Amino acid sequence: MNFEVISPSELQILPIENLPQADIAFVKYQGKYWVIPPSHLKGDKGDQGIQGIQGDRGTDSFVYIAYASDSNGSDFSLIPNQTLKFRAEIHSNIEIPSPVAGDFAGKWIQYIFHVDNDYDLPLIGVLDGVNDTFDLLRSFIPGTVQVWNGPLKMKRGIHFNDNTGQVVFTANYIPQSYDDLSANVIADENTITGETPTGLIDGVNKIFTLSKTPVEKTVCGYWNGAKQKRGVNYTISGDQIEFIEAPEIGAILDFDYKY
Repeated sequence: MNFEVISPSELQILPIENLPQADIAFVKYQGKYWVIPPSHLKGDKGDQGIQGIQGDRGTDSFVYIAYASDSNGSDFSLIPNQTLKFRAEIHSNIEIPSPVAGDFAGKWIQYIFHVDNDYDLPLIGVLDGVNDTFDLLRSFIPGTVQVWNGPLKMKRGIHFNDNTGQVVFTANYIPQSYDDLSANVIADENTITGETPTGLIDGVNKIFTLSKTPVEKTVCGYWNGAKQKRGVNYTISGDQIEFIEAPEIGAILDFDYKY
């Protein structure tokens, strides 16, 4: 006996009375025996068949997505934009009518990693020993600017303050005609620039503490504007800095790092 496997298209043209029941695997039609794949076997119409067992009731599911500017949920919003670089999700069987930042605690993940850093920017202004205000020709968030005079890093709050688009020098230092001023804007997430670590600057104390624990190998330390070499001028363990020599009274300490 020869058999031919029936295709879905051929199944459509076979007369209904010749289609097999579910327990038959082949049918004779027009002098041929047709092998019916199990997936094509015909049973009763759905409305004539035996009612199956009722399934369990489904569960409600709700998804909430929120956005923030940092991992603490700052500037919380349910609407995304380019400045909100952190995202969080809640999957819940219970409806939350009005989600708030606290609902997403511990769920924030950075998903936008655009970095808007600029280096060696010129400070635009007159170097005459009188003018104290210089432009950067770009906007920036206050607290993200580093100012340099040649190879020496100047100290925010002592030598200058940074406002949106401008650097204003304090009475402690008015730029002179021979100065070589430049600036960096460091806008990385979780980055601190220009921090003075806590600790006595008395010519004896060598141990100082940063406000946060830095990511390994991201620390840059400065003493009176001069960059210090890790392992030579100081060591770091966790959030603690230990200088090889104690900074003298009046020394200006300055640290940049990621955390």
